[in-house]
Amino acid sequence: LDRRFRALYSNIASPEKLCMAYSAYRILQLRDFILSDISSNTVTLVVRDERIFGGFDACIGALGLLHGPIDLEMIREIDQGVITANEAFSTGGVIKIVRDRYRGAEDTLKEILRGYGEDERCTLAIESLILSVAMEINALMLLNPNRDIVLTGSLLNIREFAIPERLREYIDGKFHVLEGESGALGGALIAEDILKGVRNILGIEVDW
Repeated sequence: LDRRFRALYSNIASPEKLCMAYSAYRILQLRDFILSDISSNTVTLVVRDERIFGGFDACIGALGLLHGPIDLEMIREIDQGVITANEAFSTGGVIKIVRDRYRGAEDTLKEILRGYGEDERCTLAIESLILSVAMEINALMLLNPNRDIVLTGSLLNIREFAIPERLREYIDGKFHVLEGESGALGGALIAEDILKGVRNILGIEVDW
């Protein structure tokens, strides 16, 4: 991890996101790329020379369906004791645009999909999510000279949203899509490679 990202942010990504990046590295045979996981939260990583270079965690940049960065209004609500910081983060995604559509972690996506294209706010929520993801990826593109972009995450499975196609409107890059459980697959590939003697996983030393 580049020391400037260490200085800027206390956290870059969870182990699951590392596993997703490893899936991209192994399956797509990419050495340098941006990985963006778009789901209940959005996390974007930069890999350079087969090493995690940096990225933006869910609480920093782009919004996910449920989780997102804490904006000024939420900071005020936290200070006033209206909500906790965790509650703010957990509802900081585009769900804040359609709060009345919240149906829990599992069913909120179905509810927004039901209204997408017909309910103006549901449509605005997804349009806003796509724009925020595009801005996040573009912000990191200066660190990605090969312009390879790997997309993954549960929202890519919703064809009505057409997220990969929409992102191509905003970003000049070479797009790849990892469908399915890319995190679980990456974890399995990491375990397999460690058993084969690999002692460095995208720049992280293996102590085993």
